[in-house]
Amino acid sequence: MAECYCEDANFRDIAFELTGKKQIHTMWALTCMKSNVRATFKILQTTDEMGEVDLVDDYVFRETNRPVHNVIKSHFQFRDGLILKHWDECNAKDWAAQALGGFKGFLAGRIALLRHIKAKRLLRDFVREHSEFQI
Repeated sequence: MAECYCEDANFRDIAFELTGKKQIHTMWALTCMKSNVRATFKILQTTDEMGEVDLVDDYVFRETNRPVHNVIKSHFQFRDGLILKHWDECNAKDWAAQALGGFKGFLAGRIALLRHIKAKRLLRDFVREHSEFQI
């Protein structure tokens, strides 16, 4: 997946806001190495310039060992056959309730800053453990 992005690509979802292929590559490595994601998708529309996909990710959130069924709408902007912009939309409240549960899930589902801080920490810690992913 990481090879599908332009060098100056942008990625955004409910947790991450990333700029550049290196950051995005690291996020995908974190996601794939630290959890067993099963993704199913349906391509809704695509042209040379854009794409839209319905995506469902099923996995166990590694920090809480809780199952997550995340329904996502993915949007893409392409340049020269590569992804220039990728943004995912999902219900943050549903995701946080599944992944975190309880009061933490309640807060994380409603306060984007908490999700962004957590995502930055996860990415930073992953890079410390895997020097090949320096960003």
